Parts: sequence; C-alpha cells; structure tokens
Amino acid sequence: AQMVANVETAPRTYGNWKRESVAGYFGLGPKTAAVFYGLILVALIALFNRWWLTLGGAVVVMALIQILYRVRDRHHRHTGDKLATVLGWQRQKLTGANLYRSGPLGVDRLGKNRLPGLAARSELLEVQDALGRDFCIIRSPARRHYTVVLSANPDGNALVDQDQVDTWVAMWGNFLAAVGDEARLVGFTVTIETAPDSGAMLTREVNMNTSSDAPEFAQHYMQEVLDTFPEGAASTTAWLAFTYQMEPGATKDQHEFIRFFQSRMTFLTTHLQGTGVGSVTPVTADELCEYIRVSYDPAAATLVEDARAAGESLHLDWEETGPSAYDAGWDSFRHDSGVSVSWYMSQAPRGHVISRVLEPLLEPIHLVERKRVTLIYRPIPSEEAGEMVVNDSTSARHRATRSNADERDSMEYQQAKTTEREEAQGAGLVRFGMIVTATTRNPDNLDQIVTAVEARGRSAGRIRLRRAWATQASAFAAALPLGVVLPEQISIRRGGQH
Repeated sequence: AQMVANVETAPRTYGNWKRESVAGYFGLGPKTAAVFYGLILVALIALFNRWWLTLGGAVVVMALIQILYRVRDRHHRHTGDKLATVLGWQRQKLTGANLYRSGPLGVDRLGKNRLPGLAARSELLEVQDALGRDFCIIRSPARRHYTVVLSANPDGNALVDQDQVDTWVAMWGNFLAAVGDEARLVGFTVTIETAPDSGAMLTREVNMNTSSDAPEFAQHYMQEVLDTFPEGAASTTAWLAFTYQMEPGATKDQHEFIRFFQSRMTFLTTHLQGTGVGSVTPVTADELCEYIRVSYDPAAATLVEDARAAGESLHLDWEETGPSAYDAGWDSFRHDSGVSVSWYMSQAPRGHVISRVLEPLLEPIHLVERKRVTLIYRPIPSEEAGEMVVNDSTSARHRATRSNADERDSMEYQQAKTTEREEAQGAGLVRFGMIVTATTRNPDNLDQIVTAVEARGRSAGRIRLRRAWATQASAFAAALPLGVVLPEQISIRRGGQH
C-alpha cells in the first residue's frame, strides 16, 4: 500500500515596513532644524558677549521648540502638528471654509454641483484606448495632474489554494517594482468599497432568463431567491486611479497627449495581470460620474442601480457629480444624504503579517452603508530607492554600534540590511498609506460605527488608525478615485511608510 503524507507548510509572512525618517536635528525637519541651529549660534554669541537677556530668550525659545517638536504621541504627531491643526480648523470656521453649497443657490455662478475642495478645479476628458474602449481622464490643471481610472473584479481568496494567493502577492510586488520607473507617474490609489446590494441587477437577469413555461415550483423558488437575497448582501467594487504629472506644454499636441495615455492603459492592464485583481477595464466618464455622485449622496444609489438594471445610464456631467451641500465638522463630514467618518493609517501593521491581514477592514460592517478602504502608493524610482536603502542601512549601523545601543537598534539594523538586500535583488521601494471612510445615512449610528471600524483596524495586524481630525472633507476626497495626491496639496513636510 502506498502511503501519502499531508505536509503542512507555515504561511508566508510579510513585513519590514519602516517609517520614513525626516532629515534634521532629531527629526525636527529642515526648516525647524535651521531655526534651532540659528538659536544655538545666537546663544553662543550672547554668552560670549554676556548678553544675558538675549541668551535667556534664545534658551527659552529652544526649550519651546523641544517641547513642541520633540515629544510625539502614539500617532507620531508632535505638539506643533496638533497646534497647527487646531489653528487651521479655527480659521476654517471663521471664514466658513468648512461649509459648501452648490446648485442654483450655491457658490457656483452657473448653478452647477461641482466637486468641492481638493477636486474643485478638476475637469473630465473622455478618449479611446488602442482597443477602441472609452476611458476617462481627470485633469487637474493647477498641478498638471492627469488621472486614469480602472475598475477591477478581484478574484477573492475563497476556495483558492494558498500557493495561488502567494503568487498573487508576489506578482503585486513585481507590479509595484515596475511602476517605480513608470514615466511621469506621481502615485496611484487602490480603493475597495463595500456597499449594500439592492438586488436590482439580479432581478433583471432572472426576469430576462425566466421562461413563462417554467414549472410553477421553479418560478416560486426563483421569486423567493429574489425576495431574500438582497437582505444583508453586500457588493464589492474595486477602483485603481493612476495619476501622472505632465510637463508644461506637453498637452498642446492633442494627438501626442492621447497616444501617451493609450500606451499607459496598455502598460497598466498588462502588468496587472496575475496580481489577483481579476479582469481590469477602463472606467468611462458615465461610470465615474455615477460613482462619485453616489459617494457624496448615498440616497442616489437606488436611482443609479435601477438605471443600470434597465441597461441605461444617467449621463451625468462632471459638473453635476458634487454634493448640493456639505458641512465638514471636527470629527465627521455631513454631505447631502450621508454622514461619513474617515481615518488615516498612522502606523502600518506591526511585526510580520500574512496575506489576509486586511480582511477585517475589508469585510462589511453592520450599520455602515458604504465603506471605502483606499491604499495610497507613491512608488520610488529605482535609482533613488537604491540610494535611500543604503543611507538607511548606514544610519542604522551607526545607531546599532553606539555604546548605549539597545535591542531595538540592533533589530532596526537587521531590517535595514534585509531591505538593502531585497532592493538589490530587484524589489521595489514604495511610500504607502491608507485611508478608511465609513458612511451612513443615520447620524445616530456614528458612535457605534467608529468603535467597530477602529476595532477592525486593531484586528488587521494591529493597524493603528487615526481619526482625520479637522480634515474630514479632504480625507473623504482623497479616498475617492479622483487623483488627489495629498503630499502635493499640503504645506507640511512629506512623510510616510516605505
């Protein structure tokens, strides 16, 4: 008799994320460090000349800088960041910048429902790719940003061998490495949204394929399926938005401009094959307008789904996709028929995790009508990545060889050496972040939703989520496939995980 043994292998793990360090005195940042060095110089001159009052003032200011910028909380934010947030919020309230009204009685001269905030001046173009498929381009003239959007149908990991999942993850890593050298690419986002399934599409499909001669029992059974399936069911959609920055004058030649994005669509769809995203198709203007409209006005979802079930489109213009009104609060965001809360990821999963680490966050949550988990990527070119990992490794070695070095310093050095070795073997380096947005139509459910989402974050590899205090409207827009690149929009220094 032949014996067959089942060999169980340990699941593959992933990790080695590192918060990007900031150059300057103890991570103060270049501008703040320059001020600090200047104060040291002033203090030395005052001490040499016995200007005691000047010396005392310089010492006091240096102490304040230490208090404001050296001490950080669990989200890696110092007191200076928090003070700037509070002052910025107070200015928004005084100027009414946290309120928005559009339509005939709103701020738009033409009575349109334009997108507010970070996407206010965006435009939508529609062209065809090399295969004759329509796709849209979001144009942001202020930054010369052009964004193409793809829709995907992820395969999911149900009834899938772990080897296949590992292959998907490896192919996704190869994709991240490939886009690191993608010409003019500023960044891209991956948005996974869960929302209630009304069952309209299923009803249309069943009614179209049901024969009037079918047995009464079969017809009764199918009707029961239609009546019960939508209850508690959720639909999942995935969107990928790639943002490019064009050189000044590069868009004057319309044909050359279109050819560039036609080639990019071919590159992206080809390299995404095998990553587990399933079938990838370009998003048309109608599809994107409907999605953005429903995001700001969840009550419009029924109208959109009914139109799709009938094989029709609402044919919305880009100027009609924004909300009629919104009220951005300190801790939430009220927009048309919905109210949302958004979080930023302040700390990546600690330690090593398996491929299913984000499942708790991606699964539907009770009372949450629409939930978006948006991963934000900013690939680093290979030549810059090599220099970064060498510098990180050198700095980590110096810290690990100090006389007062501890176990954490030694571990960081080993991680830096691992990153350097993997980058030399062809792995890519990428800055990444995450925004989570939960939307409901009942404001009374907000407290329960906040508790549930933050608990899911802790379950997902101990991801640390920080509520987007005073920036709810911006976080909401950045989580949508609109091509909003936050580091290009804010005045504070850049940071992230890589």
